[in-house]
Amino acid sequence: MEAYPLAAYGCMLVIGQDYLNRPTELVFDHIEKAHSKLAKAWEYAKSDSYHGPDGVFDSMVTTPLAKELTFRTVQPLQAADFWAWETRKNHLNMDEWWSLPNRPDDSDAQWEHMLQWVTDKFGGFEEATRKSLQQLLLRTRFKNMLWSYQQLCDAHEARGGVWA
Repeated sequence: MEAYPLAAYGCMLVIGQDYLNRPTELVFDHIEKAHSKLAKAWEYAKSDSYHGPDGVFDSMVTTPLAKELTFRTVQPLQAADFWAWETRKNHLNMDEWWSLPNRPDDSDAQWEHMLQWVTDKFGGFEEATRKSLQQLLLRTRFKNMLWSYQQLCDAHEARGGVWA
């Protein structure tokens, strides 16, 4: 698996579920070899036997940003960059928890464990969340999607090791 195509596929998955059967265009900022990376993301999507048959990706187009445009001139990309930066900064607040050796393996138990850890360390999720991210959450419909190593392993197993 490759990191950028996996992240692009994750974006495709979340947006495809939110806008099922509605025409949707995803525009990706300038990156080296954008077309081949997006083609790999499409391979991941097409090999998704869980979400793919539901038509999640059927009405979707992925497009690299035109060369003459930049994130500075395309406001939705500015917003996406800001969202990603805020989410990353907030996620780093939780680094200590992700590194704990005694985290449960079961996802429901992990969630309960994280809730307790956040409550003990910060007083709760609101106190652990950056104020700037809190404002974004109040004003947008964005959803976070973070895959843990175990979740990626589970997805890999569910796919029978086939990603393309």
